[in-house]
Amino acid sequence: YQRRVHGVKHHYPELFQLSDEGNSLMTQYLGEGWSLSSMMVVVSEPGIGAQTMHTDVAFCHGPRSVLTVVIAFEDMVGDEGTHVVPSSHTQNTDLYTPELLTYIQSKYSVPFRLMTGGSYCFDSYLLHFGGPNKGPNRRDYLC
Repeated sequence: YQRRVHGVKHHYPELFQLSDEGNSLMTQYLGEGWSLSSMMVVVSEPGIGAQTMHTDVAFCHGPRSVLTVVIAFEDMVGDEGTHVVPSSHTQNTDLYTPELLTYIQSKYSVPFRLMTGGSYCFDSYLLHFGGPNKGPNRRDYLC
Protein backbone atom coordinates (compact mmCIF):
# COMPACT_ATOMS: atom_id res chain seq x y z
CA TYR A 1 0.00 0.00 0.00
CA GLN A 2 1.00 3.62 -0.21
CA ARG A 3 0.90 5.97 2.73
CA ARG A 4 1.69 9.61 3.25
CA VAL A 5 3.10 11.10 6.43
CA HIS A 6 1.62 14.54 7.06
CA GLY A 7 2.30 17.09 9.80
CA VAL A 8 6.06 17.10 9.28
CA LYS A 9 6.21 20.89 9.73
CA HIS A 10 4.53 20.64 13.12
CA HIS A 11 6.71 17.80 14.41
CA TYR A 12 10.04 18.75 12.79
CA PRO A 13 10.12 22.54 12.25
CA GLU A 14 13.91 22.48 11.77
CA LEU A 15 13.37 20.75 8.40
CA PHE A 16 11.69 23.94 7.17
CA GLN A 17 14.81 26.05 7.70
CA LEU A 18 16.58 26.20 4.35
CA SER A 19 20.25 26.97 3.85
CA ASP A 20 21.19 30.40 2.51
CA GLU A 21 21.70 28.80 -0.91
CA GLY A 22 18.29 27.10 -0.82
CA ASN A 23 16.58 30.28 0.36
CA SER A 24 18.28 32.29 -2.39
CA LEU A 25 17.24 29.78 -5.06
CA MET A 26 13.60 29.77 -3.95
CA THR A 27 13.53 33.58 -3.78
CA GLN A 28 14.93 33.71 -7.31
CA TYR A 29 12.03 31.61 -8.61
CA LEU A 30 9.18 32.70 -6.32
CA GLY A 31 10.13 36.22 -5.27
CA GLU A 32 10.35 37.72 -1.79
CA GLY A 33 7.92 36.52 0.85
CA TRP A 34 7.63 32.89 -0.26
CA SER A 35 7.07 30.23 2.38
CA LEU A 36 7.30 26.47 2.72
CA SER A 37 3.76 25.44 3.60
CA SER A 38 3.78 21.65 3.72
CA MET A 39 6.00 18.62 3.53
CA MET A 40 5.29 14.90 3.42
CA VAL A 41 6.97 11.58 2.87
CA VAL A 42 5.34 9.27 0.33
CA VAL A 43 6.02 5.58 0.94
CA SER A 44 5.31 2.97 -1.77
CA GLU A 45 5.42 -0.60 -0.55
CA PRO A 46 6.45 -3.43 -2.94
CA GLY A 47 3.66 -4.44 -5.27
CA ILE A 48 1.68 -1.21 -5.02
CA GLY A 49 0.06 -0.05 -8.24
CA ALA A 50 0.47 3.35 -9.86
CA GLN A 51 -1.07 6.42 -8.28
CA THR A 52 -4.09 8.01 -9.86
CA MET A 53 -3.06 11.00 -11.94
CA HIS A 54 -3.51 14.20 -9.93
CA THR A 55 -2.30 17.71 -9.20
CA ASP A 56 -1.03 18.83 -5.81
CA VAL A 57 -3.55 21.64 -5.60
CA ALA A 58 -5.24 20.00 -2.60
CA PHE A 59 -2.03 20.67 -0.66
CA CYS A 60 -1.79 24.31 -1.79
CA HIS A 61 -2.82 26.86 0.80
CA GLY A 62 -2.07 30.13 -0.89
CA PRO A 63 -1.64 31.88 -4.22
CA ARG A 64 -1.56 30.22 -7.63
CA SER A 65 2.27 30.30 -7.72
CA VAL A 66 2.94 27.15 -5.72
CA LEU A 67 5.66 24.62 -6.48
CA THR A 68 6.00 20.96 -5.62
CA VAL A 69 9.54 19.84 -4.83
CA VAL A 70 10.41 16.13 -4.84
CA ILE A 71 13.57 14.65 -3.32
CA ALA A 72 14.32 10.99 -4.11
CA PHE A 73 15.59 8.64 -1.42
CA GLU A 74 15.91 5.90 -4.07
CA ASP A 75 16.24 5.90 -7.86
CA MET A 76 12.93 6.77 -9.55
CA VAL A 77 13.32 5.53 -13.11
CA GLY A 78 11.28 4.11 -15.98
CA ASP A 79 7.70 3.04 -15.35
CA GLU A 80 8.24 3.10 -11.59
CA GLY A 81 9.19 6.76 -11.39
CA THR A 82 7.05 9.87 -11.54
CA HIS A 83 5.21 10.59 -14.78
CA VAL A 84 4.16 14.10 -15.79
CA VAL A 85 1.89 15.58 -18.45
CA PRO A 86 3.91 18.47 -19.94
CA SER A 87 2.14 21.86 -19.98
CA SER A 88 -0.93 20.51 -18.16
CA HIS A 89 -0.45 23.16 -15.45
CA THR A 90 -1.69 25.74 -17.99
CA GLN A 91 -5.11 24.03 -18.31
CA ASN A 92 -8.11 24.04 -15.97
CA THR A 93 -7.97 20.35 -15.05
CA ASP A 94 -10.58 20.72 -12.28
CA LEU A 95 -13.27 20.08 -14.89
CA TYR A 96 -11.70 16.91 -16.31
CA THR A 97 -13.68 13.69 -15.92
CA PRO A 98 -11.97 10.51 -14.66
CA GLU A 99 -12.29 9.07 -18.18
CA LEU A 100 -10.56 12.06 -19.72
CA LEU A 101 -7.78 11.92 -17.11
CA THR A 102 -7.25 8.22 -17.92
CA TYR A 103 -7.00 9.03 -21.63
CA ILE A 104 -4.57 11.91 -21.02
CA GLN A 105 -2.45 9.69 -18.75
CA SER A 106 -2.18 6.95 -21.37
CA LYS A 107 -1.57 9.28 -24.33
CA TYR A 108 0.46 12.24 -23.00
CA SER A 109 2.27 11.35 -19.78
CA VAL A 110 6.04 10.96 -19.87
CA PRO A 111 8.32 9.41 -17.24
CA PHE A 112 10.60 11.71 -15.27
CA ARG A 113 13.89 10.08 -14.28
CA LEU A 114 15.30 10.98 -10.86
CA MET A 115 18.30 9.37 -9.21
CA THR A 116 18.87 8.94 -5.47
CA GLY A 117 19.54 12.30 -3.80
CA GLY A 118 18.28 14.20 -6.83
CA SER A 119 15.41 16.63 -6.79
CA TYR A 120 13.09 18.47 -9.13
CA CYS A 121 10.34 21.01 -8.80
CA PHE A 122 7.24 21.71 -10.83
CA ASP A 123 4.10 23.82 -10.75
CA SER A 124 1.70 22.17 -8.28
CA TYR A 125 -1.02 22.35 -10.93
CA LEU A 126 0.92 19.98 -13.23
CA LEU A 127 -0.80 16.62 -13.75
CA HIS A 128 1.42 13.79 -12.52
CA PHE A 129 1.41 10.35 -10.89
CA GLY A 130 3.83 7.91 -9.32
CA GLY A 131 4.35 4.65 -11.17
CA PRO A 132 3.89 1.21 -9.62
CA ASN A 133 6.48 -0.25 -7.28
CA LYS A 134 7.38 -3.49 -9.05
CA GLY A 135 10.57 -4.01 -7.04
CA PRO A 136 11.12 -5.97 -3.85
CA ASN A 137 11.93 -2.90 -1.72
CA ARG A 138 9.93 -0.03 -0.28
CA ARG A 139 10.30 3.25 -2.20
CA ASP A 140 10.29 6.56 -0.30
CA TYR A 141 10.47 10.17 -1.38
CA LEU A 142 10.00 13.56 0.22
CA CYS A 143 7.76 16.20 -1.27
